[in-house]
Amino acid sequence: PVVAVSISPTSTAMLISGTQQFTAYITGTSNTAVTWSTTGGTVSTNGLYTAPATAGTYTVTATSQADTTKSASATVTVTTAVVAVSISPVSASLLTGGTQQFTATVTGTTNTAVTWSASCGTVTDSGFYTAPTSTGSCTIIATSQADTTKSATASVTVTSSSAGSPTLVQHVSCPNAGATGSG
Repeated sequence: PVVAVSISPTSTAMLISGTQQFTAYITGTSNTAVTWSTTGGTVSTNGLYTAPATAGTYTVTATSQADTTKSASATVTVTTAVVAVSISPVSASLLTGGTQQFTATVTGTTNTAVTWSASCGTVTDSGFYTAPTSTGSCTIIATSQADTTKSATASVTVTSSSAGSPTLVQHVSCPNAGATGSG
């Protein structure tokens, strides 16, 4: 009988450092053992493939141990994750010296840390913003530490108190509530 090898899946796309289980099928022999190999990344003796840290197209091959001239290959396309950053809230109005907690969400990576910065005022490492003592527009920026080209911004409008100076109001009550027009 003629030995034949097939592999499943025959192609796959995955992120860098991701894993994919491959299965080899052998016909034409009672020896169904295979030797696994790859052009990039690693593959275990049971066909578990781990992608490399570099994007590219790689091949995973299962070679019959009964007949080493028979093999089957799968194509693996490895891509980098797309890192995205969002910020909440995206805008705020504060009085001079006021505060606002901002939150950043990072997707596409396991490193969800961000670096905070502000065009005016101050912002802590946790995203707690304190407005400056002068009025104007400020920008808060959250930059991904996994991919420093990815960031999100929020705008802050800083105003002074519109209440102005307090006004003294005198309240006079009449002892005789039923009388009108009398002092």
